[in-house]
Amino acid sequence: MYIRKKLTDKGVSPVIATILMVAITVVLAAVLYVMVIGFSGSSSQQPAGTITTKAKATATSEKLTLSAFNPETKWADCKLVVENVSAGTSFNVALSSASGTSTVTCTITGTPGFTITGTDLAQDNKFSGGDYFTIGGLSALSAGSYSYKVSIIYIATGGVVDDMAFDF
Repeated sequence: MYIRKKLTDKGVSPVIATILMVAITVVLAAVLYVMVIGFSGSSSQQPAGTITTKAKATATSEKLTLSAFNPETKWADCKLVVENVSAGTSFNVALSSASGTSTVTCTITGTPGFTITGTDLAQDNKFSGGDYFTIGGLSALSAGSYSYKVSIIYIATGGVVDDMAFDF
């Protein structure tokens, strides 16, 4: 017996179907990749920000006011380096938890009393315009007049966001 094939049955050839399935898979993989990368949010882009003003807070301390950082930068992503240029000494201070007020008390070569207080005005753990550091106990570091340099370092890149030199 002879079976007659109808010519009205039309479909996609197996080759075209395979090409379509591969193309759809590639597009879905690309979309998923873009979504995952977009959600990671981690960036090693060097932020831009400045130490806008320096003012004497007390007889033994200085207040350094900051601008907002762009892109938004968490305090924990940076460290503060205070250098006594005249004496050739320096130290690093991690800014780990600075919601509200964070005080880090440091001892330099057996000299207690040196403190750095970081104040996060918005209490969002990010550098915002008006946030400030108070560096206290500068007279405890040395007798006489010395030059200091304070630098904000972005940890991911090791780059200097900004620095300021002053005499005390």
